Amino acid sequence: MPFGGVWWRWQAALAIAVALALRLFVAIHLMPTYVDDDGKLYFALADNLVKHGTYGLDLDGRLTAVDIRMPGYPLFLAMVRLVFGHAPLALSLLQGLGDLLTCVAVAFLSAELSPQRFRPRVALAALWLAALCPFVAGYSVQVLTEVWAVFLTALALVALLVPGGLVDAPKHYDPRRALVSAAAAGLLVGFGTLVRPETPLLAVAALVVLALRCRRRRDWPLWCRLAGVMSLGLLLPLSPWVARNAIVLHEFRILAPRSAELPGEFQPYGFEAWTHTWLSTFRQVQTVSWKMESAAVDLRDLPAAAFDSAGERARIDALFKEHNRTRVISPQMDGVFAEIARERTRRNPLRTYLGVPLERAATLWFAERLEWLEGVRDPPWRFAFETLNGLVIAAAIAGAWVARRRPASLYLLTFIVVRTAFLTTAQTPEPRYVLECFPALLALAAQLWTVGRAEAVENSEKGERVVV
Repeated sequence: MPFGGVWWRWQAALAIAVALALRLFVAIHLMPTYVDDDGKLYFALADNLVKHGTYGLDLDGRLTAVDIRMPGYPLFLAMVRLVFGHAPLALSLLQGLGDLLTCVAVAFLSAELSPQRFRPRVALAALWLAALCPFVAGYSVQVLTEVWAVFLTALALVALLVPGGLVDAPKHYDPRRALVSAAAAGLLVGFGTLVRPETPLLAVAALVVLALRCRRRRDWPLWCRLAGVMSLGLLLPLSPWVARNAIVLHEFRILAPRSAELPGEFQPYGFEAWTHTWLSTFRQVQTVSWKMESAAVDLRDLPAAAFDSAGERARIDALFKEHNRTRVISPQMDGVFAEIARERTRRNPLRTYLGVPLERAATLWFAERLEWLEGVRDPPWRFAFETLNGLVIAAAIAGAWVARRRPASLYLLTFIVVRTAFLTTAQTPEPRYVLECFPALLALAAQLWTVGRAEAVENSEKGERVVV
């Protein structure tokens, strides 16, 4: 990324200072007073690593090795515990630093996406957008993977968008640089996978775009070489985890279980299949999915779309009454849920495979992102954050249109679409799951600064004219 003159550097320094101040404020003043179930699980894994040297949990009074979560974030928590002890503020500050580094990575990413003469001002615009964006910054106070997953995603995107590299136009390919880009991106995606198991979607999107670029027969060997190098790079950071699972758990497993179940634990896939025929909002996740097997579920919390007939409603009511009595989804109950799911899908396949996924995508992108802002859920705050979220998305769409002829923009859009489509199949549509798309989103939004007549300013250090 080219740098501008002295004035540009002062503006960049100010943006970084503002980003740092915002993240310090979040870390010090907005730290939650509780840790949710995911956070408790991560802490338990980290504590057992520190105290016993075992990546496991206390199950039935015995420390048992598990693969319930990818090991990257628990390893980070274990290192924090070793150095700082039980220090929530230190954890929040370190995660805030990670998000600050993400802001810098987004600036580089935006510059690589824009034409050469616009790069300084686009990088500066992206830096300010990332510095002031509160959505990822808020997760620095949560015991969740989001901050580091977003950071590693941003770095992988930068590696992929190197000029002449993996996703550039064929006429601009530099074979050596493309191989380096593929290897670097693969390694970063591999490290990201140690934090979030769906990170390989970055590589999937890259290979899809690369396949479009290499559709001529003579380019197929190039696609195979780049795909192979990226795959090897991805697997290298994962190899210790795979070896550990093979030796300790006697299983070949690369990713953590999709539903985070423990070894031998029954997973109610039938119930999950049933919810995929109607569940589409985050409120439904909170009032139904998250209550199952822990609290009573009120049938009145289900929308009308959850039932196709009075008879179906009666069957669901009977299942919920049994669940509320035992707080368990038995295999027999799960089988009934699965049968109802199949019946609903046969009656209306478009609803299951298109309608509900589109509604879930809307929830992922447009639902409020205030989980981290404890105690501040008043309508004005909610409206402000929803409006800001909408403005970021609208700016990204406009920026994507401006950059529509630039090869790298196709990759960023493909990544956003691929990740969103995958997340609609997740057990619950939680808005935080699309935060990994925000580096791409902000990079596209910054392309609006390539519109209009650029002003030339003197570069005092190089003695040349630089566009900002």
